Amino acid sequence: MTIMTIKRQQGTKPAGSASEFRSPQGIKHFARFTRCGFSLMEMLIAVAVISALAALLFPAMGRAKEKAMGAACQAHLQQLGAATQMYLADHDNVMLRQCSGDSDPAMPPWSGWFNYLQPYLGEKAKSRDSLFCPSAIRTLPDPAYTGYGFNGNLDALKVTRLQAFSTVPIAWDDVQKDEAIGYDNHYGGWPTADWAGGGSWYKLAFRHGGMCNLLFLDGHVTPVKKGARNTAEDYPEYEWGPFP
Repeated sequence: MTIMTIKRQQGTKPAGSASEFRSPQGIKHFARFTRCGFSLMEMLIAVAVISALAALLFPAMGRAKEKAMGAACQAHLQQLGAATQMYLADHDNVMLRQCSGDSDPAMPPWSGWFNYLQPYLGEKAKSRDSLFCPSAIRTLPDPAYTGYGFNGNLDALKVTRLQAFSTVPIAWDDVQKDEAIGYDNHYGGWPTADWAGGGSWYKLAFRHGGMCNLLFLDGHVTPVKKGARNTAEDYPEYEWGPFP
């Protein structure tokens, strides 16, 4: 005869039997160790905390992303600046053309200024990414244009005539499409009102938290804050031309 048989004959119940868990005390004891869900109040508190964290983090993440894109834009302009310096070294310090027109035998007709720099951009020229601000919307087919404006006042200029390279802008974030004048900016243009046709071809683009990146003749890049007119006239401290 086993011990269990003896206990049953004596009227005792084995521990953990079904009858024990059916008792009120057993149900409470079992529920205390098996409860794993959340109450409605706990869920609402968790949702409120997550929402508050999201409200704090998402704007910061957006600003961080835009700051990174602004830094990438500056890197693109620095690459264009380095390519420009190599072009000048190979061409007796004569600046490239803003647009080749149909009279430059070294270039296809109506090539933009950026086409002169293609041989100096190496592998990056194949993707053409260095010709565009990463925050800009490309409104025309890539081979036709760039995302940066070029200072047409430097067109084919002997740069050794200039006194201070560090204050002469070469290129910058540019508005590709200006609905006011109905013009798609393929090549850049003249930043001041002194060119032969009168007026600027475009406005500066402030894509990076109200900042516009400018590339200067000495190769450095500086972001500037948005002015009243969004044009070169807002920044008289720089030498935009025309140049003597």
